[in-house]
Amino acid sequence: MITGCSVKINSSHQLFNISDIYYYSWMLGEDERATDIIIEINNPGESVEFKSITYRGIEVPVSITDKGKTLIVKGTINTGKSTIENLQYTATGEPDRIYYLYNGSQHSYPLINIRREDTRYFKKQ
Repeated sequence: MITGCSVKINSSHQLFNISDIYYYSWMLGEDERATDIIIEINNPGESVEFKSITYRGIEVPVSITDKGKTLIVKGTINTGKSTIENLQYTATGEPDRIYYLYNGSQHSYPLINIRREDTRYFKKQ
């Protein structure tokens, strides 16, 4: 793990640039609730593979959406019964960080200044 690093929005890491970090809670119908953590990464190095995010002491795997020169890294923490697959998490107690592989070795990078967006509501179909 990398320690002693600090991150600011729009700051450069030697391997990638984080342009935005935010989270929002969402509800699907009356029962299903979760929080999505979104990290926008510009110009990621080709040898970097993002694996998981720890947010508020809970580690979740991430999904990656490639938007050209930007990657959208998303982790979802479910907070109740869920019909969505792969919403497993591990309580770690660790600070907010993103975990990644670089040339076969695991590393992490701290996440700060995570802004909150409004809750989103969806109806079940």
